[in-house]
Amino acid sequence: MIHQNIVVGPLACNCALLACEETREAVLIDPGDEAPKILAAVAKANVTVKYLLHTHAHFDHVGATAGVRAKLDAKTCLHRGDEDLYRNLPL
Repeated sequence: MIHQNIVVGPLACNCALLACEETREAVLIDPGDEAPKILAAVAKANVTVKYLLHTHAHFDHVGATAGVRAKLDAKTCLHRGDEDLYRNLPL
């Protein structure tokens, strides 16, 4: 198992990169900010991110989702109870 913690944003959110050493398939948990920093860590790990997982939809946990998703072919996963909060983040 590959496990890397990436501290991002002004609130120091812990974004986690978890990957299988054999398949090199990965998930990113809580990409909260600093998409370039997260993408650099993914590239350095030489893994393929399949999913962006969110523990909840507070801005410091989802802020880099669009920027990361624009560069990776990964599905975004979020609990349905947080969908409205996620959709209304720009407000």
